[in-house]
Amino acid sequence: MDNQSKPQENYKILINGRNGAFVTDFIQYTESYFKCLSTSDCPQDVMNHFEIFHPDAYVCFAETDNSKVLLQTNDLRDKGFCNDAPVIVVCDDAIASKIEYSARYTVDMIVKRPISAGNLALKIIRYFEEKKEREEELRKAEEEAAANAAPEEAPAEESAETAAEAENAAAPENAPEPDKTEVSEDERDAANSLKSADVMDKDELLKQVEAIQAEMLAREKPKKHILVVDDDRTVLKMLKTALSDKYDVTTMVNGIMVEKFLMSKKVDLVILDYEMPIETGAAVFRKIKANEKARKVPVCFLTGISDRDKIMEVMALKPHGYMLKPIDMDMLFSTISNLIE
Repeated sequence: MDNQSKPQENYKILINGRNGAFVTDFIQYTESYFKCLSTSDCPQDVMNHFEIFHPDAYVCFAETDNSKVLLQTNDLRDKGFCNDAPVIVVCDDAIASKIEYSARYTVDMIVKRPISAGNLALKIIRYFEEKKEREEELRKAEEEAAANAAPEEAPAEESAETAAEAENAAAPENAPEPDKTEVSEDERDAANSLKSADVMDKDELLKQVEAIQAEMLAREKPKKHILVVDDDRTVLKMLKTALSDKYDVTTMVNGIMVEKFLMSKKVDLVILDYEMPIETGAAVFRKIKANEKARKVPVCFLTGISDRDKIMEVMALKPHGYMLKPIDMDMLFSTISNLIE
């Protein structure tokens, strides 16, 4: 049985959001992966649902950085109601920036809008898979460390005579008496003041150097590299024009050379048409994921077929995301930001 046909683990997701249509879509598109339950803004309702449902993740939609739903998350964690479930906040870019630079909130993942219900589901699935991988790597590292740890040998007890001989051998002959010249309290205070001033000056200088280095790195930071694969040259031209100001963009009209390209070039994201002649997007995707060196590159599908069955077919492959044609530019940039920034 291959990875695509294995039964999915049904994670339990508690959802708190006022957008009823979006929540309904999310539940419909994710029934193969999640057991979902929606809750209200009432703190008691949320607490009761945590106690009864025991969710694996808590997804809340924030309309402002002071939204009631968002402010409740800290209180829930302080009272121990979250059961170690990650808190995932869905919000627009402006709110995301405020949350990221604020110490007020304890969230585990921020997902920027606009985002489709299917892409949100894929993002959460990816979160759980990466968490499992980290836990497995940690487990293996602990096992290796335990296996490599040599048992400590108990030191042999020394007789009093042997210890005395060792002490005498270690002491230099005719060692000079330590200088017992007393230092006045004023001299001691002056020396400490000079030392503190020197440390402060060095610390301040170090901070300035680090600030300059950070600024230089920000200026010199290379653009992320996106590979776009689509048999429609109009789509390729449109995406290259739209993305080139912010990203380095390479385009291909089919998937024949994709795997080889990923082996030789650093790519941060592949935008891959699902319906292509010669070799379908699904076939190219499977090749990428079977390649040990390329499998970690995020892949986002493009599809012009928006019926539910086709979207479920795309999601069954578990890409990092998907977008519908015709492409919405706001959705395009938001999807890319969620995947690689």
